[in-house]
Amino acid sequence: MGNPDTVKINEWFTNGLVLFEDDFVELYNPHQSPVDIGGMYLTDNPVNQQDKHKISPLSFIDSNGFVVYIADNSNEPGHLNFRLSADTEMVGLFDAQLKEIDKVIYGPQTTDVSYGRAPNGAENFEFFVQPTPGVSNPPSATVTLTNLIAIDGIWSYEQSDAALLAAWTRADYNDSLWSTGQALLYVEESNLPAPANTPLTLGAMTYYFRTHFNVDAEPDDITHLRLTVVIDDGAVVWLNGKRLFCLGMPWGTIEHTTRAGRSVDRRFGPDGRGDAWRRDDRFFIALRDATRPSEEYYAVCI
Repeated sequence: MGNPDTVKINEWFTNGLVLFEDDFVELYNPHQSPVDIGGMYLTDNPVNQQDKHKISPLSFIDSNGFVVYIADNSNEPGHLNFRLSADTEMVGLFDAQLKEIDKVIYGPQTTDVSYGRAPNGAENFEFFVQPTPGVSNPPSATVTLTNLIAIDGIWSYEQSDAALLAAWTRADYNDSLWSTGQALLYVEESNLPAPANTPLTLGAMTYYFRTHFNVDAEPDDITHLRLTVVIDDGAVVWLNGKRLFCLGMPWGTIEHTTRAGRSVDRRFGPDGRGDAWRRDDRFFIALRDATRPSEEYYAVCI
């Protein structure tokens, strides 16, 4: 028998309209021998509920084969007792002792398009216009996504509630005196898509965050930038000093005391596009509170 520790979450589908009715999760066995996955667990909450769905005993995946589970919140054989979000989600695979075997984190999905590894079992993820449950994923596709900032990456942050000069958004700004912490950064824990790692102090009107990443690509080869954020209640995002988009905030002049135009419990932001790319890039983000003091959490992941 093959080693079940090498099984991969290979493809998933979350937003069907025409091609498929149900969400699905596909597992892939890269071994030349069958593997027994009976007693392992699949979950959409790998942080707090690793044992959410137990795979039936004597469940096998053929050599270089696939198994597909329908994610429709059902306890029927071949189904999962949870559904997949078409927004931002995590899916985890754990062994019988709840050791993590594989975990994927994805952003907003597209209707009738699946997402997965290309080729099978690889660390490269792509969208598939033609979903392929139970068969090999295409070796390549039109769109290739590269994760620039990990959901639990390190951020510098300023939470004194003092207004900052506009220079704080520039790449050359000196933030060495700011605090640093691992995302997600938060005030109150909630049903977050990743661990709440760095607590913030409740009460500020505006929180400022900065992080840094490198792009290993030619600028002309980059077609778009996707920002997936976990915020409350609004956000303004800059890249190398250029404002990319506002979420729950006006596009005009924004002061330190400008309040968000909404109050939400949980929000995953849309795509943003910009032409401020350089090889050595920085995101800067200010989070705004709609009602002060807030009883919600503050967290950011881009």
